[in-house]
Amino acid sequence: VDRILSNRRSQKKFRKTPHGKEVRKIQARERNRRKILARPFVGVDGEGAGEDSLGRQNYTLLRAGDQELWNGGARLTSEECLGFLADLPPGPIYVGYFFGYDTTQILRDLSPERLERILLTTGQSGGVEWRGFEIVYLRRKHLRVRRAGAKHWVTISDVGSFFQCGFVKALE
Repeated sequence: VDRILSNRRSQKKFRKTPHGKEVRKIQARERNRRKILARPFVGVDGEGAGEDSLGRQNYTLLRAGDQELWNGGARLTSEECLGFLADLPPGPIYVGYFFGYDTTQILRDLSPERLERILLTTGQSGGVEWRGFEIVYLRRKHLRVRRAGAKHWVTISDVGSFFQCGFVKALE
């Protein structure tokens, strides 16, 4: 019993030393790294087909892993796309590859004034609200969406700028 108590006392003293603090920081970083690596990566991408009366391509398909938003080839609205993204389950790390086209299509129905506010907002104090959604967009970095008042944000990180090459080349 004395040996156990003595060992506990020496462990307690070690934790209070500067070296002990550094060890705890390293251990915390490693726990955090393992937690992040345990999360799956899920690709998010959309496709366009056909044109509207103004000659703009219609966004007709949005996928996130095995989940799909498709209206039989009809153009997807911004509300449909934002709802789909906001309702994705928490946990995975969502990534898009050069996601700018997709973001443009997803936010297509917003007014120019609302788009300008989104582009000027950093997201540090929340997002820009639109029809029951909060939106944060940092070009070439990420699109964040949540239902207004919800705690959980869905973030789609744009990893294209990290690789700086075509998708197939990045896979090699």
